[in-house]
Amino acid sequence: SEGLAAAGHRVDMIMNGTGPTHAHAALRAIPFARADWASYDVIKTLFHSGFQSLWEEGGADHPFIISKLGSVVGKHDSTDGVYFFDREREELFAIQERINERSRYVTLLTDASRRLWEELFGRSDKLLHVPTGVDRDVPHSRANPYRHFREPIAVYAGNIYGETQTEMNRLWQDRLNRIGRLLRRKG
Repeated sequence: SEGLAAAGHRVDMIMNGTGPTHAHAALRAIPFARADWASYDVIKTLFHSGFQSLWEEGGADHPFIISKLGSVVGKHDSTDGVYFFDREREELFAIQERINERSRYVTLLTDASRRLWEELFGRSDKLLHVPTGVDRDVPHSRANPYRHFREPIAVYAGNIYGETQTEMNRLWQDRLNRIGRLLRRKG
């Protein structure tokens, strides 16, 4: 959003509650109640919850919606690599069905998500693979590039979930603990 605003586009970040202030005059944070959906050329939603909010607030009939998804869920709890289950997975799948019907483009983070989406909804030119900023290949071990900082260094490794997605939470805890053990050995 900031990049588009800096390039001279008028961008509204539509959200519930109050948003952050921004340096670009063309980037505004406005509440859903003030959104005039018809005045926008493009609406981009963030994750299932963003599309669901757009749906609930009456903007899902817009002709140009781009939906960014972080995860794709299957029709069944047994879908390999999916850590949403029961009612939560069912609700997310229902949102995906609406996204498939209403969005001009759907951005997915991984090839696995794209394969699952295509298995569920068929192949389509509207799918865009927009990977995260994480390197695809882990670089070879070398000296710590942050050793000159006195502050502790944090590594962002994904979301840690609370009472939902307990399986994913255990998976991330295991990954982070393995990283911690390796780092401890290296001092």
